[in-house]
Amino acid sequence: MQTFSNEPLLKVPNPENYDTKEVYAFFGLCSYYSQVLERGLTNLIIILYIKNDIRITREKIEETIQKQEDSKKTLGKLIKDIKKQVDIDQTTEEKLSIALNNRNNLIHHFFYKHIRDFRNEGGRQKMINDLIGMTNSFQAADNKLDCITFPLLEKMGISKKIIEKRLEHLTNHSG
Repeated sequence: MQTFSNEPLLKVPNPENYDTKEVYAFFGLCSYYSQVLERGLTNLIIILYIKNDIRITREKIEETIQKQEDSKKTLGKLIKDIKKQVDIDQTTEEKLSIALNNRNNLIHHFFYKHIRDFRNEGGRQKMINDLIGMTNSFQAADNKLDCITFPLLEKMGISKKIIEKRLEHLTNHSG
């Protein structure tokens, strides 16, 4: 069986400078990766539901996906739901916990916590470094989540190659 934990994290770019626009850009990138992690958890919940239903239909799959997408579950709730259904090793649990704390800090406290830092270049550099660290934590947690998700998909007959082809098709035919 293939494992996917050795995939490198995507390189977070170096800041071009430390002006306010750069802080906003890194905040956006960080927020993006927190949503990637959140979507990964949602996808895993959907996969677990489908895997456990031997009489699954296309309509039921679409209904399950829609139900999860309409859900107002927080990142913490998604993590708890996964833990109820899957044995998670300590490293993965730690990475998810760090990511959850970072996500809550990012969304609820980041700019308030850095209100003084925003006023000068050294402070903005500190903010960007914090954002890069949080982004890396989201990527690391998502990588660990892939170590659970992809083997489950493989057991269901869906290889990583099939997923990559589908993503490529969607990318080439979107918008």
